Amino acid sequence: MLKIPSIAVTIMTRLRGSIHPGSCDNIKKDLDELRRTLNSEVLDVSECLRDYTSLVDNYYSNCPPFGSGNEQKDFQDFIEIIAHSIVICNYTLLDRWAVEYPQKNQHKLAAPLAQYVHKIDGVVKTQWTALSGEYKWPPQARDYCHYLVKNLAQVRI
Repeated sequence: MLKIPSIAVTIMTRLRGSIHPGSCDNIKKDLDELRRTLNSEVLDVSECLRDYTSLVDNYYSNCPPFGSGNEQKDFQDFIEIIAHSIVICNYTLLDRWAVEYPQKNQHKLAAPLAQYVHKIDGVVKTQWTALSGEYKWPPQARDYCHYLVKNLAQVRI
């Protein structure tokens, strides 16, 4: 696990709640020091996440999600794409494989796309504690689910 250097923790603690107009020069110096400190620690992790994203994207390009003919397996594909997105901390894979791909390939889904949107939305609203516990998702995973629901709901179904 990435260990955050104590100097970085000290700077972040000092900066929290202290950014306001008039403090910009001092804050900029602290942020520059923080960036330099973290940069040496996270470069390898950042490169690993880029490689991971590329591998997952390549996997789905060669082994597309959905198409099993089983609604539960299709739902599980959505869940797995969300999990990959959480690891890389962005929506790139989610947009490509959980929004764009099913939109363009609705015939591969075992149920209408709207049904998955409804199910994911329902899980977030009523079953979040169980789902997040089962998949050991951090609290921010909920944002990825909301993002998916919002973007799929905009798809013409």
